[in-house]
Amino acid sequence: MKRLLLALALLAGVTVASTRLVEAQVKKDTKKDAAIGAIEIYKSKAGMRYRVVDAEGKTIAMPPPAKHWDTREDVVKAIDELKQTLNKAKPMDVKE
Repeated sequence: MKRLLLALALLAGVTVASTRLVEAQVKKDTKKDAAIGAIEIYKSKAGMRYRVVDAEGKTIAMPPPAKHWDTREDVVKAIDELKQTLNKAKPMDVKE
């Protein structure tokens, strides 16, 4: 009986320790993601638009002022196309 209680206590300790380790990792990942920045979708006077902001909330990229979309779904499609282009294309110099 004593061995059974000792085994259960040991199992409970391991479970608590592993749970805390997982929680700490989740918090760490959340902070890491927050440090990356975000893509914000918003409604302007002309229609729906998006902007890319850094971890401090400052705008680092957005489409030209004349570019806008009718629906949020259209903006999401445009963002997905942009992601695909950025993932595949290599930066290149352009001669003027």
